[in-house]
Amino acid sequence: MKKILAAGIGIGLIVLTGVAGAGVVTSLPGGTVVPFPGVDYIGPGPQVFDGIQWTSTNSDTYGGSAFGYTGFYGFGSNGTWEGVLGPMTGLNSALGVASVIDTMTFEFSTPVSGVGGFMNYDPNYGSPVISVYDSGHNLIESHTLNFSTNSAPNQGFFYGFLEGSAVIKYFTLSNSFISIVNLTITTETTETATPSVPKYSCLGFENPMGHGPVTVKKDRVLPLKAQLIDQYGDMIIDTDIASPPVIQVTGMDSGGSNADLTHQELFAGKGTGKKQFVFTADGKWQFNLKTKNYSKPGTYTISILSGNSSEYVIEPSCSAVIVIDKRKEREEPESHHCAGGEEDHRFESGHNDRNFHFRDR
Repeated sequence: MKKILAAGIGIGLIVLTGVAGAGVVTSLPGGTVVPFPGVDYIGPGPQVFDGIQWTSTNSDTYGGSAFGYTGFYGFGSNGTWEGVLGPMTGLNSALGVASVIDTMTFEFSTPVSGVGGFMNYDPNYGSPVISVYDSGHNLIESHTLNFSTNSAPNQGFFYGFLEGSAVIKYFTLSNSFISIVNLTITTETTETATPSVPKYSCLGFENPMGHGPVTVKKDRVLPLKAQLIDQYGDMIIDTDIASPPVIQVTGMDSGGSNADLTHQELFAGKGTGKKQFVFTADGKWQFNLKTKNYSKPGTYTISILSGNSSEYVIEPSCSAVIVIDKRKEREEPESHHCAGGEEDHRFESGHNDRNFHFRDR
């Protein structure tokens, strides 16, 4: 049977829609996995397991929905599930195959505060919708999924909802042959369970700052450029976050201990007085750091950090190492005036002793 048809990790994007209330999450730390019994049931239900009742509006497309299915299930360009993830439950229907949008519903005997699971769907039949409702059948929130697994087998993503209290009575999955395995629930409140903060990865810093220790022999402007991406590889731009990333500089204080010296920073052109990187037209987060205030010879580490750790974190971050060297330099001008009156700042890479040339941007 077709979608006895057909998720691992892939590349994707979730598009958020619906009424504010519950928050969409990609994990439920401390949640309880409620596995489906391997009964290979085909039909509309009901099926009851561990105090949860499952039903479906699909009673005839491909024989009906699949509950506790242990065989092969295909998702078109999103690959296949081949039974290794455990018993799964699939809608087995989509608009275009059926004349209506079918829906599977999980009803909890006792309302929960969070619910989710590992999911996949067939993108050739549109985008599926997941929703949660309270005991009065009032919509709490609805979200449309949109991701790709690049046809890899046994792949997918965990998505769900987390409320501040146990008000979720119904969890529904609609359209696009959506399927789920490892249904996960929690009854914890916000005092004990908080939605995970998004993690963004840093790409950079661009060379030469990302090319090992850089020796700075005079006051210079160091161009720090990096990109941030989310877990799906999508670039994070200025409109994606309310708090731009910030710079951090650490080095030895007067007592010889490693200390945060960010308060000494000065910026030139790109950056703000709040130590924030700025997003440039070429798609980079940039901060031009003046080394004027870092006069003590020694080693300094420069990093990019989240501007608000409750909004997002940067893991892994990007770091650059500079060495302030006050030894007498070769005879050369302090700066060179270029076209337009800009200064060409020069410093050396500790790896290859080449001169790199920069203009203030």
